[in-house]
Amino acid sequence: MLAVLGSGMFAVSADHVTVTGNVYTDPDRLQDVIDDLVGTPTLLADTTAAEQRLEDIPWVADAKVTVRFPHSASIEIRE
Repeated sequence: MLAVLGSGMFAVSADHVTVTGNVYTDPDRLQDVIDDLVGTPTLLADTTAAEQRLEDIPWVADAKVTVRFPHSASIEIRE
């Protein structure tokens, strides 16, 4: 059962990623983080690493990445 839940069948989908709070954030670096999340099974997504990568972007003071079963992710940025 866990193998199925950790499979690509329940991966983050590009059309189910929402981003809020980004005004000055480098869009290319933000997209790189999104691209790494897309296709990753929600149970295996490393949200801590994604948050760190976002916080390494100039203008980003704090970031929160949340994945929700079965296909969505939200990114909240505080600049």
